[in-house]
Amino acid sequence: MLDGIKSFMEFNIYGTIRNMQVIQLSVNYNTLNNVDIHQCYTILTYSSKTQSIVTEFSGMLDITSARETDQPIVVTVDTSSETLFVSAFTGYLIAIPYGKPDSSIKMTTKNRDSKALRFMPVPIRTNEFDFLSVAALQQASYASVLVGELEDLKTIKTFKYCEGPKELVEKKNMAMKVEATTHTLVTVPAPLGGMLAIGEYVITYYDPFSNTVRELSIEPVLVTAWEYLSDGSNRFLLGDSEGYLYMFILETGHNKVVNLSSTLIGQVVRPNCIIDLGNYMFYIGSTHGDSCLIQLVNAATPSKYSIRVLANYSCLGPIVDFCLFDYNEQGKQTMACCSGVDNDASIRIVENGIGFIKQAVLDFPLVYNMWPLKLEEQSDSLLITTALETILLKPLRDADNQFMEYASYSGLCTNETTLASGLWNDHIVQITPSSARLMTKDEHGTLLAEWKPPRNKRISMAKLKESYCLVCDEDDTIVYLEIILNTFIERSTTQVRNTSCMSISTCKENGTDNNYVVIGTFGSGSNIRLLQLPELQMIYEHVNAPITASPKDVLIVFMEGLLYLMVMLGDGQILSYCIKHLGSEHIMLYDERQMMVSTYCTGMYPYQYQGEQRIFVAGQKPSVISSFNQTLFVYSVNLTNIYTLTAYNDILALMTDHQLLFGKTDVVSKLQHTKYDIPGEMPLRVEYLSRTKALAVGSSTYVRDTNKNVMERTGKVRILDAQTFQVLDTYELGNNEIVESMCVARFKEYPDKEYLFIGTLIENQLDPNNNSGRILAFTIDGFK
Repeated sequence: MLDGIKSFMEFNIYGTIRNMQVIQLSVNYNTLNNVDIHQCYTILTYSSKTQSIVTEFSGMLDITSARETDQPIVVTVDTSSETLFVSAFTGYLIAIPYGKPDSSIKMTTKNRDSKALRFMPVPIRTNEFDFLSVAALQQASYASVLVGELEDLKTIKTFKYCEGPKELVEKKNMAMKVEATTHTLVTVPAPLGGMLAIGEYVITYYDPFSNTVRELSIEPVLVTAWEYLSDGSNRFLLGDSEGYLYMFILETGHNKVVNLSSTLIGQVVRPNCIIDLGNYMFYIGSTHGDSCLIQLVNAATPSKYSIRVLANYSCLGPIVDFCLFDYNEQGKQTMACCSGVDNDASIRIVENGIGFIKQAVLDFPLVYNMWPLKLEEQSDSLLITTALETILLKPLRDADNQFMEYASYSGLCTNETTLASGLWNDHIVQITPSSARLMTKDEHGTLLAEWKPPRNKRISMAKLKESYCLVCDEDDTIVYLEIILNTFIERSTTQVRNTSCMSISTCKENGTDNNYVVIGTFGSGSNIRLLQLPELQMIYEHVNAPITASPKDVLIVFMEGLLYLMVMLGDGQILSYCIKHLGSEHIMLYDERQMMVSTYCTGMYPYQYQGEQRIFVAGQKPSVISSFNQTLFVYSVNLTNIYTLTAYNDILALMTDHQLLFGKTDVVSKLQHTKYDIPGEMPLRVEYLSRTKALAVGSSTYVRDTNKNVMERTGKVRILDAQTFQVLDTYELGNNEIVESMCVARFKEYPDKEYLFIGTLIENQLDPNNNSGRILAFTIDGFK
């Protein structure tokens, strides 16, 4: 599964969904959802004919003489009587029939009164104040309920539902006491029947008809979700409040439960629901963190259970705090959120970004670089190079996303790494560490020309554009070659010490009458040099005196009528300059700007999108640079660890460390978010420190005191780098002290300083009404 669960359909329901159940309508056997929304309920069906959701009926759960229950709304399905039981009001259990309608009534979509008769809710008065849980038994029209005060022993009572008079008749002889922490009743499907009564210390199996009772003592846990396995093995998958998953087994003999057992199989996010999808795959839904799709491994061997996470589904909520900041101070706002609860909490960075839509994936590990070659009119081929060899991939005709791999093709040197490649005049150009080669483009083609560096030197870097070839050898000697009449002509040579990167800008691209070469150097006095072709004459040198990082890639690009020089540094910064021509051999750089795009970048790749020039910045956090009203904007991309981009046919091809991704970018920019964990801690408050470009995060950690059997909270204040999210400093609060509020302030007497003020809460566990707190003030110094 490439993306795990894929979205099939989206539709709106106005209100807060409290509960959903799947039922089967007798009239057309379509699967429905019963959705309880506050005091409303809705019956939905899916129409395969129109491929849409149809509202069969909606109504109100309104009992004027009763108030809403203080307990969570409970909905259970009795398939024998085709009735939904809803516990939403104190002292009442509401029955909603959904069975076959009266045959004398012709059902039509316009006849709402007929449907109202069919789905009419029936409030049934009971002697109980609140139902803590309800379970419909497999036997005909029986339901068991859990009642009792929260701190006292609970009681399971069983009722017979009489459809005629629409009433519940209690079966006194089927009542059973259970321990005080019991909170949930779960129906056990046929043929076993009965129910599970789940508590924090004991899980009990109870069948009121055979009076079978089996108990299993467990470690103190709060079970929050459960699902019965559909493989007929009499097993439940249970999840607790800390995200641990358990395989709960009903051991049987003569079709009766004789023993209970439980096995810990793994940990995920805290589950609120578990859905069996078949093939031992389960959807783990959570309101505390990211939901996920898991699969049981060795599910047939009880002693070797384990889980494998197949996919995660991001969820920003619940958000307990957030702040906005402009890191590059260019008008682009970024949001830092404290998201999630307890161990599932994290810092989420939300920013305007561009989504990449995957259309195909090709597993191909250890790829170093790639180039598209149009060897046939119908489609492009890909020249792939690894650290050891070069491979040509040609797409198969009449087969989507399938390639033929060529270990040898024409005059390609396949036993070396390719440094640059392309097509010129229908001929393949390849530059390797040993030579530059020109060959025909057919499979059994011939080598037309080859150029080798003098004295058997090795080529360390190469750039190729149209007929212009630029090579740099191991001694930093730069040679300009031009392809003329199917041969390489050496036009000029120069030496630039400590060359770290270079690029070619043709007159077609830069809108001038000249072809340029841009060279970046590293070391002390790292600089950028602009050379003019064909003589490699230096016409401009720019020294980045205050910048300590070295250039890793350089690029000249024309965007919205302005010519830019882009310099990518090794620390993830990009410097942009506007280029102004003062003559054929004189230029000027102006309007320097700095943009932080990532923590680690590998290269800049210009590409066209709907006629607009854009730049893809590959790296750990890839970005896209575009121009709007002659202002550069940086957009994040919903991918990580991308090393190369190239245009391939009408789409884009991206390279990761083990795959090639094919697809396209979204038409419009959207909000993208990135997750950063603080292991074992829950972020509570966040503020941005503009002078140090850092985030102040107040967090808490739960620690169990085994002697007192209580959970204690400890608080911390951390300073994180707002780009790398590396922890720069930590201040630990006292016992049971956590951050309640946080703000950043400056004072006119100290304009160059930022102060962080923190308000704390010191919890008094013996007397919660007598809590205290402190106000702490911190100065934030620069970090090296």
